[in-house]
Amino acid sequence: MIRGGHYHVYQGIVMNMPLLSYANNNPTWNGRKMALLILCSLISAGLFLLDFVSGPVIHVHFFYLLLVMFVAWLIGPKSAYTFAVVLPLTRIASHYLWATPWSLTETSVNILIQIIVLSVAAYLILRIKTLVGEIKTLKGNLSVCSYCTKIYNEHREWEELESYISRQAEVRFSHGICPECRDKQFGPMLDRRNILTSSS
Repeated sequence: MIRGGHYHVYQGIVMNMPLLSYANNNPTWNGRKMALLILCSLISAGLFLLDFVSGPVIHVHFFYLLLVMFVAWLIGPKSAYTFAVVLPLTRIASHYLWATPWSLTETSVNILIQIIVLSVAAYLILRIKTLVGEIKTLKGNLSVCSYCTKIYNEHREWEELESYISRQAEVRFSHGICPECRDKQFGPMLDRRNILTSSS
């Protein structure tokens, strides 16, 4: 059974970082989200410092893209879009700290382009995360009773087929009757009813 396998791998790697070790002991995902948010905020501060030290000519915007994608995947949409807007805006502060050869208008246009690109990247990652979350596949051999079609599940119990598949694949069953079974089960009764109505 796989459901967003990569998500859990990345989550496991991040949760084992020393800074976030306390989050492993916190049973709520909100605590983990907060720890991830703190980590990403520290990384963004480091990126701003790197951007400032590297000067106006060297661009480190690719790292902004990676960070926004990381935030979108592990934290959520609000934080992802916030980072997508705030990270490029730090470039305005850098504009005043450096003696740049271009105007504030040109810097603002570049920042707007970066915000759009980062926001689109965040949206795409969030969409992929949603689609991955909806994928759930059944793998392996299933033991099925030859008579009642119950499944021998991972808890070593016999479970109804509908219940097992609904639980594993997030599928809901609605019951109907096919024409063959209708004729087999209700055919004689319908024939008798037709005879009674035609004779009366």
